[in-house]
Amino acid sequence: MNKIMTMAVCTMAVMMSCQHKGQSAATEGADSDSVTTDRVLVEMPDTTLRPMFLYTHDKEHMQVVYWTDIKEPSMEECGEEDFQQVHNSWVLQESLRRNASKYTSLLLNDKSVVAIKYIGELLKNADGEMLYPGQLHGRPEIPSPGARFALQNPKLYKADIEGMRVIVCDEYLQSRQVLNINNHPKGSLPQAVVKQLEKKYGMKAVRSVQTCIIEGDYVCGAIQFDGEYKNAPKFPGEDNIEIKKALAVEVLIKGDQMWTLEQIGTLFPGEGPSWNADDDGEYLPNGIVAAFEGPKGLELCYVHGAPESIEVGMLYPRGNKLGKQMFECYHSLYDEDIP
Repeated sequence: MNKIMTMAVCTMAVMMSCQHKGQSAATEGADSDSVTTDRVLVEMPDTTLRPMFLYTHDKEHMQVVYWTDIKEPSMEECGEEDFQQVHNSWVLQESLRRNASKYTSLLLNDKSVVAIKYIGELLKNADGEMLYPGQLHGRPEIPSPGARFALQNPKLYKADIEGMRVIVCDEYLQSRQVLNINNHPKGSLPQAVVKQLEKKYGMKAVRSVQTCIIEGDYVCGAIQFDGEYKNAPKFPGEDNIEIKKALAVEVLIKGDQMWTLEQIGTLFPGEGPSWNADDDGEYLPNGIVAAFEGPKGLELCYVHGAPESIEVGMLYPRGNKLGKQMFECYHSLYDEDIP
């Protein structure tokens, strides 16, 4: 199903459509993990260039797809309420554009590193028209704007490089330990964890799942709860709106320690919960595509894939919470006709 997403004019990017605007995205049918937000924004531990997410079709088509306009946004265009958020997004993209040649390593789940090189920027189509940012296409024949990369040695290309992978600069690798990720764990989260969170929220869990194990020590997973999350926080613009919320929780466990991130969805009368368009009432957990032990602890690169969007960013265990820093949210267009 293809849906029209409402986008802020000043961003020219789907990222802003994916972010929460008083639950309006879910209500209007736009795909969004934005209805999930118990967002704990955290600063990067240092000034090292942060990881970026490389979208790969094959060894000829590898790029970090841009998610916002090239032009710096202004307060006049965006309005005071949205300006800081939009400008922060632009600053992140500009950091990539200025430093693209410094990203020299692509990471795989087994800790192996594949050497890459920056080969240029794609901004326009064959007719000289500016390409629209924030969209991931299912076929390489349909271009998106972005920073293009290639393998230093094309013979090293293999299937597990395809999709959304993480790339980093040398300084990032030198200051952190890369951790191994097992993305094929079996079973549910420990029952004791499920019971603990059921008690905390006063809700019954309907499913739990392990999503990965990091270095054999950390277990990642998610729990989906049944019914209405009555203590859900209100989002801007909801004060006079009756919207019932659903709840899922992302969980990170190490021994007796646990970190959580609430993912708030919408509970539609007579239809059940939803966190993303076309999710059939089932919360789709984050996937961890790279993990590091950094100067201030664990740093996780996540991908939240849904039928019509892909969100990427980082998670940081702090206190008993998973701090979340969303980098960008793309609109997935896998079935459109080739122009």
